[in-house]
Amino acid sequence: NSIAKYHYHEHYRPSKGELTDKEDIDDICRIEADAIILMGFALVENAISKLQRENGTRKNNSISIVKQYLKDEHVKMLVQQLLALDSENNTKVDLDLSKNLIGPEGVNSLQGLSCRSLVSLNLAENPIGDDGFTYLCDQLMHPNCTLRSLSLPEMSSFSQKAATALAEALHVNTSLRYLDLAKNRIDCKIAVKVCEALLINKTIAIVDLSKNNIGMVGSKKVLTLLEKNSASVNFRRLDLSINAIGSESKNLIEKFNKKNPQHQIICTSPEMITRSFNSVQLLVYPNRKALLKGEKDFRNQLNHHKARKDIKR
Repeated sequence: NSIAKYHYHEHYRPSKGELTDKEDIDDICRIEADAIILMGFALVENAISKLQRENGTRKNNSISIVKQYLKDEHVKMLVQQLLALDSENNTKVDLDLSKNLIGPEGVNSLQGLSCRSLVSLNLAENPIGDDGFTYLCDQLMHPNCTLRSLSLPEMSSFSQKAATALAEALHVNTSLRYLDLAKNRIDCKIAVKVCEALLINKTIAIVDLSKNNIGMVGSKKVLTLLEKNSASVNFRRLDLSINAIGSESKNLIEKFNKKNPQHQIICTSPEMITRSFNSVQLLVYPNRKALLKGEKDFRNQLNHHKARKDIKR
């Protein structure tokens, strides 16, 4: 607890050197926390004042406050201001609040906005929990829901309960056109639930389930379900990229896409991915067998290239 090392910097410390290290550190943490909260309110006020300056000249207004430690109280203030602005100008709003600290109450406070003027919402990487998903799904089930785009990638709290609530909401919702559920560690059961809901929903055009844990078994179940009920499929594009689905599922996807040109399933995780960087190619293989085969092909290409150089010389 010595303060000797702060002798030449006492004027930078909250206590001016009168308290111990730990007490000063605690004070600094409290000051930083208060500063972050005040900064959040300032960002919200700045976004609202920008909309007011535009004075309703645009039909759609976008507010993006990303990775700024916004909490529930900031969202409540933002919603109140937007509702007041909407009553004056009747403008539509796109909200990007990703990578913040928004919890269930913050999501619940969006209720009034999502039924009046909220068109697009991005809540990626926010700790909203199961309760937050429940509040959000209640808003999707509201008959006056205005949301057309919903982005929920990398949600640490995407559980079975959340997936069930979302599936029930998709059965009823008629406003959504785009749904992003990438990077949520979605497994076989959740993927099947979501796809069953997509067979009932008539409005969603694009669904992103990429970079999850659907796997070979899950992908086969999903593709079998969609194949059997192809007459009820309404989406334009379903992204299953980077889900370790295997070659058999890839063949099923190709057959499905040929039979249903209006409803495409995207899968950009083939057995070997080739990327070109000027004259250099980067080859990525999923297993040792493919690696050895690829290495043999690469050596053959290299020898052929050397032979062509010798001929030119």
